[in-house]
Parts: sequence; C-alpha cells; structure tokens
Amino acid sequence: MRDTLDSFYTLDTLAKFTPGVFYQFLMSRTQQFRFVKLSDRFSLITGLPVAALLQDASLLFNCMTAEQRDVLMRDILHSSQHLTEFYGCIALHKPDGAQIWLEARSSPEVTPDGDIVWTGFVYDVTARELALSQLAKSSELSRTILDNMLDSVVSINQQGIIMYANQTALSLFGYQAHELVGKNVSCLMGAHHASQHDQYLQHYASTKEQRIIGSNRVVQAKHKDNSLIPVELRICELDNTHGRSYLGVMRDLSHKMMQQQAIDQLTLQDTLTALPNRTALNRRINQCIDNLALNPTQYCLICLDADDFKLINEGYGFEHGDEFLRQCARVLSDFELYFLARTGEDEFALLLETNQGRPALEQQLGSIVQALARPKQVFGDVVSCNFTVGAFCFSTADFTYSEVVRSAELALHYAKSGGKGSIAFYDHRLDQHQRQNALLDQYLRTPDILSQFYLVYQPQYDVAGQLLGFEALMRWHHQEQAIAPDVFIPLAERNGAIFMLGKWLLQQVCQFIRQAQGIPALAQCRVSLNISARQFASAHFTDEVLTEIRRSGIAPNRVHLELTERLLLENPKDVVAKMQQLNRCGITFSLDDFGTGYSSLAYLKQLPLHELKIDKSFVRDLPDNMSDRSIVSAILLMAGGLDLEVIAEGVETELHRQSLQQLGCRRFQGYLYGQPMRAEHWLQH
Repeated sequence: MRDTLDSFYTLDTLAKFTPGVFYQFLMSRTQQFRFVKLSDRFSLITGLPVAALLQDASLLFNCMTAEQRDVLMRDILHSSQHLTEFYGCIALHKPDGAQIWLEARSSPEVTPDGDIVWTGFVYDVTARELALSQLAKSSELSRTILDNMLDSVVSINQQGIIMYANQTALSLFGYQAHELVGKNVSCLMGAHHASQHDQYLQHYASTKEQRIIGSNRVVQAKHKDNSLIPVELRICELDNTHGRSYLGVMRDLSHKMMQQQAIDQLTLQDTLTALPNRTALNRRINQCIDNLALNPTQYCLICLDADDFKLINEGYGFEHGDEFLRQCARVLSDFELYFLARTGEDEFALLLETNQGRPALEQQLGSIVQALARPKQVFGDVVSCNFTVGAFCFSTADFTYSEVVRSAELALHYAKSGGKGSIAFYDHRLDQHQRQNALLDQYLRTPDILSQFYLVYQPQYDVAGQLLGFEALMRWHHQEQAIAPDVFIPLAERNGAIFMLGKWLLQQVCQFIRQAQGIPALAQCRVSLNISARQFASAHFTDEVLTEIRRSGIAPNRVHLELTERLLLENPKDVVAKMQQLNRCGITFSLDDFGTGYSSLAYLKQLPLHELKIDKSFVRDLPDNMSDRSIVSAILLMAGGLDLEVIAEGVETELHRQSLQQLGCRRFQGYLYGQPMRAEHWLQH
C-alpha cells in the first residue's frame, strides 16, 4: 500500500509540472461513478470542489449538456466492456457560467471486486478548441491565440508547403519561422510518412477518401536535429479565399509516455515481488490470443496456489509471509517461462509457450512444484509450503482472456478438491459440473425450493425379521431431474440452505412418527435422520430438535439421529455436550458410514452412542473380499466391547445377509428388505 501511495504522490507531483491533471475514476458494478484520486489543480480548472467529486461524479456530469453526457457515457461503457483506452473531449460550463473544454485519456483495469478503475490525465484544451472553432468559421489565422496554445499547429497548402507554424510548433521542432515556412511538411516527418505524404494528398484530392484527415493518429515527427518525437496528430481541412488548405494539430507525447511508464509501474506491477500483476497477465494473454490468429502454437496458463499460506502469516507474522512469497517469486524466475505474474495474495500464474504433450508438461510442472516446496530460510526460520496447480492449454484464437483464466482457475479448484499439492488440467466436463453446481446453488436459495423436496423411508430389520424402524432420506426432484443427495447436500451446507432443509426434514419426520402411532406394526418403530455437520454446530440445534418433538407430541426415543465421523472431529467437546443433552431426553444416536472417514476411536467411549452403521462399501463385495470381511468383523468385535449395536446398510442379496449374520451382525438395511418409499406407502399398511 505504501508503494501504491508513493506512486500516486509521485505522479501528482509530476502533474504539477505538466499541463495535465492526474486522476483515477471508478465505475462500480452497479454503474455508480466517483473519482478515487484527483489532483487539487482540477478545482482551479473547473471551479468544482475535488472533495465532492471524490464522493460522487454526478457533480461533473451536471455541468454538461445532455448530448455531451450521452456521448461520454457511451465512451466510458465501451472502454469498460473492451478494457481499451478511454479518450474523451467534452465541453463544460463552470459554476460561474464560463465554458471550458477538457480532454481526458486513461487506461482501465478491473479490480478484484469487479469494479473498473481508469488511471490517467485530463487536460484543459479550451484554447485549442476555441482556436479550431474560429478557424472553421474564418480563413484568417488568429496568430495570437495559436501562439499561446500548448499544442503545436502547422498549416499547409494543397501541395504540402508549410504556410504557418505557431510558436509551440517552432519550439517543438527546433526551427525559426523563416527556416520552416515555405518548406514541404515532409521535413517534419519520419522517413516512412515523408515518402508517402505527397501521395496521401493526391489521393485525398481525387477521391475525398479520409485515410488520415479527421482522425487522431500517433506518429513519429522529426526534429531539426533528426531525432524523432512521438506526437499525436489530428488533421482538418479548411476552405478559404486562397483555396483549400490543411491544418495539423500536434501534441508532444514525450511527457505522456514518461507518465504512462509511471502509471504502468503502478497498474501492471506487483509491489511486493516486482513481478507483473493480474492486469499485466490479462494483457499478455490477449497478445497470445492475437498471435494465435496468425501463428499456430500452444500456450499453457498455469495457476499455482500456496496451500495453507495463512498459517505462515499466523505463525510467524506477515513479514515472514511477504519474504516467503518474494523467495517463491525468485524460484519461479529461475525457470524458463514465457511469462510470470503474481495474481493474488498467495497465487502465481505461469504462461508457457510449448508444444509439449500432457506427460511432458506434467513432468515440468512437477519440477516447478518440487522447487517451490523446498524449505526456505526466512529471517532465520525454516519455512515451507506446498503448492496446488491448475493448468489450461489453448492453441486457437477462439477464447477471451477471461475464459482462459477461468478455465485454469477451475482446474485449480478441482485440483484442491482432490487434495492439496495436486496438479490438474482443465477438462470441459469440469466446466459443465461447475456450471451445474452454480445453477443448483442459486435454485437452493429460492423461497419455494421446499416444494421440490420430498422424503422417502427405507425400512430397517433385525435378524429375526422384526421391523426396527426407518431411515428418512431426502430427495430433490428439480426440472424433471433427480438431484443426488451427495450433490445438493454439500451445496446446501456451503450456502446455508442446509438449515432450512434440516428443519424441514425434522418436521416431516416428526409428522410421520405421529401418523404412524395409530398403526400397530409401526407404533414402536424409530425413524433415523442424518444431521449435517453445519446444522449440528448451530448454537440453537438442541433447542430446535426438542421444541419440534414437543410440538409434535411424540416420544423422543422414536427419533434417532445419525452423525458422521467428520462431525465428531471438528469440535468434539461441543458435540459431546449436545449429544448428552439430547440423550438425556431420550434421543438415540448412530455413527453413520463408520470406517470410511477419520479414525474416531478415541471419542467413541465418550459419546452416548447407541449404534454403529457399517457403510455399504464394505458390504458390496461380501463374502468374496477378505479385506471387507476383516473390516466388518473388526467393527462388530469393537462394537461388542463398547456395548453398541451394529446395523449394516446396502444389504441387497441373501448372500450379503448370510455373510453379515455369520460375522455376528444382527441388524440390516437395504433393498433385500425394502426400497426407500414415500410416507404414504408405509402408512397405508
């Protein structure tokens, strides 16, 4: 931040010695406008208070005509949509009624929040516009006005002979008036334009086709000492009593280029590592895409993210974290890369130009990741961190830079889901999966989403064939499609919809139990329901469960909650306290999918558990798979020692049941005993 502020003050100081006023202008995603930075000299030019403009740019817009505002807004929106340079010349009425003209140029960039910020300079060009207005009406040149203009003005006749040059032009090119007037204007041009100039004039005189006249161009002009000067040139045609002539208005861009270099350093360079930043990366990707239109090759964008980098900051402090990132930047710089940038707090991006296949690229990326993972000496401490990698290769010009970046970041996200330190390449199926999940996430937020959900109940039996109860399972039928629970449950946990779904699930289960009380075969059956880890962690969870049970008028021991091993490990003290409180009221618990998660043996003896549930993945291959038999046998043996019941799910065949029973299992759930059915199916029996 200090580097950024220093850069701004340097530019602001530089602007005091130039005709321009430095500014930064922001358009939010909702198209609200304000100035972020604005030199105080702007008030001297316009009479408008800078402090007010920093809050709301409408004060400036109100000084324009409606037509001028429309043109300005069109140019701003075009620049924001295409991230191209903004240029505008507008007329303003100052608070005292005087009219002035301002010319603005700036470069846009996108902030992480999605806002657009333009950085550049604005100039007072009132004298130039007044002069040009007068010249358009009169054939006489107003030498007094022109000689006091900051822009260079040169007038030529139809043959290209210089008839007039104002004092600014004479100073710019190093001539006296008598040395320049009467010469062909090609003496002020670089070699290429000088050789073509007479043809330009002849072509325009015969066809009226405006290749140069009426438009702004950046060209190289030539000083008397033959050095080249970058200028912005605009040419207009004049008709007067002496015949047709042409007026060229030139602005020296030397100072602007110096300013642009300073702005580029501010907008294109990461201040911590001195590497290019995300904006610079986006520009380079655009150059690659343009290059692919003419030169077939392959580029690969690689996104690297430091795993658990925040632990370095938390453990050692931000100074260590910053130095660690600087050392990572130096490690990456040692590799032969087409382009390298720092794109986030703990993220880097590499751009490779390569025709290697996937195996060779993976090997290269593996070498880079290994180099980054080596421990580093940071202020006397040894610090290390692994990196996860996502990559996207492209060899055609059919992409935008945002599509390229999004694809690489999508691969990075997929790599993280497969385990930290992984490397993943983009696959179009990832995009489809991401898009579907994004849409489902939004659907889960709609007010009437519960109308698309329903419950099914799968029966549970003991070894004697006695019905023990049911497990309540949520189903989502959306747009003629069944959405699997392992898809919508993680989405609901992430966006908070799980609280609404969990509350609805409990209400539906309590209603089913109340209705089943009048059916003798179901009167004593329990109903199991899965509890989300996030839902269980809520401070109000126990109160909500007990309140709903009391409201429904059912016995608490008819409600059986199934928890996962992951939930037990996240906050064991809180879990134990809530389980004990609910168990004292009569509610029982199962540990679901036992053996598939993290080891929780240390907590089992502390928990008021009633039952362990063997995951169907251990049942599927019984009795042929000896490993599964050993695992199931161990679970049954351990449960017996802890005085816990065991129920096996996924029992689909008689062979499954016999194998489980031989090992000592006495409770079963699966298609052999019944498929999950809606409440109406069970209540009508």
